[in-house]
Amino acid sequence: MIRINLAPVETRRRRGAGFTLPALPIGLGLLFAVVYGVAVLGVGYWWWGLVAEKSRLIAENDRTTKETDTLKVTLGQGANVKA
Repeated sequence: MIRINLAPVETRRRRGAGFTLPALPIGLGLLFAVVYGVAVLGVGYWWWGLVAEKSRLIAENDRTTKETDTLKVTLGQGANVKA
């Protein structure tokens, strides 16, 4: 059987026509590890802020509830006074 190859002979590819990444002095894995670490730290900081906001709102809610109860007692005593 005769095989005919119509594909051109492989030649050296010319550079500059396509997109190439510049050579990095550090490994790409290390770069992604740093990016991942920064992302994890950012999410942790955001979560810490949410927890602090939650505790502040709970404390404010408790303080407001106590103040409301005190005012209800004061208004209840004032309703019995006749002018």
